[in-house]
Amino acid sequence: MESSGNSASGPTSATALSRREKARAFQVEMAEKRKRAIELRSAGLSFDAIAQEMGISQGYASKLVAQGLNKIVRDPAQALIDREIRALEALESRLMKFLDAIHPLVQQGSVVTQPVLDETGMPVIDPRTGNEMRVPMHNVKTTLAVMAELRAVGDSRRKLLGIDKPLKVAATAPDGSNAPTMSQEQLTAALREGMRELVRPANQDVIDVQPVDK
Repeated sequence: MESSGNSASGPTSATALSRREKARAFQVEMAEKRKRAIELRSAGLSFDAIAQEMGISQGYASKLVAQGLNKIVRDPAQALIDREIRALEALESRLMKFLDAIHPLVQQGSVVTQPVLDETGMPVIDPRTGNEMRVPMHNVKTTLAVMAELRAVGDSRRKLLGIDKPLKVAATAPDGSNAPTMSQEQLTAALREGMRELVRPANQDVIDVQPVDK
């Protein structure tokens, strides 16, 4: 039974390894093709000439060049984004530490204090001195300023990551399939029909309503 289990897992592992090797080989092949297409394009060859040189179609030659240029631009750009993100995270960490620290309110060169109150709202008396126990008042303006900086850091990070970009939502039919596209004339006609339905009295003829140009 043990030997049959090993024989069963062996081919599965070999198949998975073979697939990974094929995937890596394909990636290397595509990288070489993009590199070659970029080299030929840089040498001044047209897409038709590149296609003939590489034995591919003209459209595929154009696609390889576009992909190669996009990768050349994207890689340094992504490295820059990563560096900026790390800088923002370091700044956020320092701001959080500053936010947790005590920032006493200072007026006319002196720290403003307030009495410590017990559960009944009465001042707590220091048994050693017989005086009210007082603590420095917190500088709310400093806290608000730090919070504003943290919000700015968050906004910058979202912009770098593209989180605030509007989402593109494809129009779908009620059954979930892609909704058919409509021309401007068809869209206008559909809007007019919708307006007629809104103002149509019950059991009466259709009222023709035309949109008013503003």
